[in-house]
Amino acid sequence: MRVLQALVPHWHGHTDYAILDTAFDCGSRFLACWQAWRESAERPQRLHYVAFVPRLHSVDALEAAHDASLQRSMLAHALRERWPCAVPGMHRILLPDADVRLTLVLGEAGRDLARLDMRVDCFLPDSGFFENDAPRLRQDLTWFSRLAAPHAQIVFSDRVPDEAPLRAAGFVPDRDKGGASFAPRWQVPLRGCAGRRAVVIGAGLAGAAASHRLCARGWDVQLIERHPQPAQEASGNLAGIFMPVLARDDNPLARFSRAAFLFALRLWHELGGIGKAFDGAQCGVLQLLDEEAAYLSGDYPAEFARLLDADEVRRIAGAHGSAWLFEQGGWANPASVCRAMLDACGGGLKRIRGTAAKLEPDGGTWRVLDEAGALLAEAPHLVLANGVAGNRFAQTAELPLAQIRGQVTHIDAMRMPHLTMAICGDGYVTPAWRDVCCVGASYDQDGDPNLRASSQRENLARLTTLLPDCARNPDDLPLQGRTGFRCVAPDRMPLVGALPDYAALQASRAERLRDVPRYPGLHALLGLASRGLTWAPLGAELLAAQMSGEPLPVERDLSATLDPARFALQHHRTAKNPR
Repeated sequence: MRVLQALVPHWHGHTDYAILDTAFDCGSRFLACWQAWRESAERPQRLHYVAFVPRLHSVDALEAAHDASLQRSMLAHALRERWPCAVPGMHRILLPDADVRLTLVLGEAGRDLARLDMRVDCFLPDSGFFENDAPRLRQDLTWFSRLAAPHAQIVFSDRVPDEAPLRAAGFVPDRDKGGASFAPRWQVPLRGCAGRRAVVIGAGLAGAAASHRLCARGWDVQLIERHPQPAQEASGNLAGIFMPVLARDDNPLARFSRAAFLFALRLWHELGGIGKAFDGAQCGVLQLLDEEAAYLSGDYPAEFARLLDADEVRRIAGAHGSAWLFEQGGWANPASVCRAMLDACGGGLKRIRGTAAKLEPDGGTWRVLDEAGALLAEAPHLVLANGVAGNRFAQTAELPLAQIRGQVTHIDAMRMPHLTMAICGDGYVTPAWRDVCCVGASYDQDGDPNLRASSQRENLARLTTLLPDCARNPDDLPLQGRTGFRCVAPDRMPLVGALPDYAALQASRAERLRDVPRYPGLHALLGLASRGLTWAPLGAELLAAQMSGEPLPVERDLSATLDPARFALQHHRTAKNPR
């Protein structure tokens, strides 16, 4: 195969090697590259394969398209087993070889190259790529040059194209080798990763996920937690629901939630499975709809989301009205999810008990000090994943994070109808676990950590709305449950990425996110609100990819929507241009 003849010698000497395939089709080229990576003595340590898929075939169609040798191949079987459902967006696929990462982009290269945020070492255009009309070909090759890493190559799949548009984009053709090399008049140097060592503060869902995704890349991580066990604060609820969010306009919240939900399922599969690696059940989630939400009738695969009428809802759950059924959704115990992720970190993780009180930069290293000024840990990179405590340092005091109180009510399962799935709407109720059903949750603007009868009455009113035949008198139930505090940003989206340097920003002329001054090596995974179970894994994958200089698992604009500097830049623009 011409691709492998050009590819294998080119990746020698690379630690990370990124391939962009403009047409994945049924994955034959990817499987060949993966197999070659396995067999190469001088392979890169990590292989990143990003590919466009105009439409996702079914698994059956995928298997039928594979020839007999691929059908018997362990690699092809692993790909089919992890094949995503056909919903829009980017799909980061985790494979048995942890150092091989596949990202499928549902779209077409000519239209969607601008969505990518990556540096490409090798372009694999499809057979029709160079047959596009001249204006489109020039545009596509311009995007190639913007994405190209130093010394990147294009491998021609068949015929050698016209040289003029290649040279105009900075690529020098080599007809003998059947490709072209990136050699523009000037190149933007790649930014290196300063030491693959990090300190993570907080061992809840955010911190455990960040530690896991960094350790999966070979980082050495020191995890600081002030409690003796992980997940003792916002992530300490008995049960949480995992499900996507749907919206008619497919806004950033819906897009990120959809991608995060699907990535979480893939990650949990690699950990060993829901109900096996940690406590929980993929029993389905029923989201009851009011009249205003009835417009959400998008065309989704049934395994992702299915609209049920009132009769079906009454039959399967005893609830009233129409609903979305998320068959892949369910509930999980957050603390056990945290333990599973941390246990999977292996020897790359060191746990440290202590309270982080001060962050101190010191010549390319971040030092974390406790309340007495003693050193807890130090590393070139520092990740804040400690929820509502995330803006209690000098460097983060201006982050606009709110603390929202949430009280969950625990009800003895004997006093509840038998629930086969989680139900949500205005509130939620989970199936019984350890003889307890969880009903929640309040949304209070105060810092009272104690259980309150008033909040329990609100939760029971929510339960009556979800299950009208399950009316409960608050006076009949003991005051039982748990109170936690959500970390919430003003736009209800998480903060993922490098933190802004507010003082330096004030003196700058920054107009775009990429121009905002940042604290070198200081990162955040904060603001997960009440969706930590679903959001933490993809947020951590995005953060780890940013820190490692890898292709991002989400679109460029979605990454910008999550940038922790978005609020600082907005404030800076307003201050410079007051009305």
